[in-house]
Amino acid sequence: PSLEQLASRALVSRGPSPMGRTYRVRSPVVATVAAALDRPATERDGHRSPAERRILHRRAAVVAEQRGRDFEEIAEHREAAGETEAAAEAFLQAALGAVRGGDARKVLRCGARALSCGLPVASNFALHAARIDAARWVGDHEGLARALDDGDAAAENDGQRALVESERGDWLRRGGDPAAALVHFDRAVALAE
Repeated sequence: PSLEQLASRALVSRGPSPMGRTYRVRSPVVATVAAALDRPATERDGHRSPAERRILHRRAAVVAEQRGRDFEEIAEHREAAGETEAAAEAFLQAALGAVRGGDARKVLRCGARALSCGLPVASNFALHAARIDAARWVGDHEGLARALDDGDAAAENDGQRALVESERGDWLRRGGDPAAALVHFDRAVALAE
């Protein structure tokens, strides 16, 4: 984030100064992050070791959590800090939160990031069900196929399997294969009974 982004999130406050714009910081952790952001990117990245950058991201994640920020922002800092398990969980929470907010693209983006950070496919049916809905909504056929496969792998009961079968049937029906769709619809009915 830039200093302007930190100001828009009320982590720093802007103020006029005879020398231009100034920023007042609200905590020592934010001061460390803000000082790093105030330097040019080449200097910032060139003079900090990877370990120092991980520490800064870890601190930024803590501040974001304390401020109740979006889980996606927290996850990005956790991932940059090398905390992939915590990042995966935060991306999962961001994806599920995006369902409530009706943001299909964020569901897909954060769901994919959660999985890339090592979230186990087999234990997160709610995520895959959300990805199925989101991919269908935005017309992402490849994403829908992956989400259906992941949902099938994660289904823990016949009700969940029935949902995946009916969604797969609908996908095939929309794709112009009504015979294959009927097979999946029949499976869905059998599983739901």
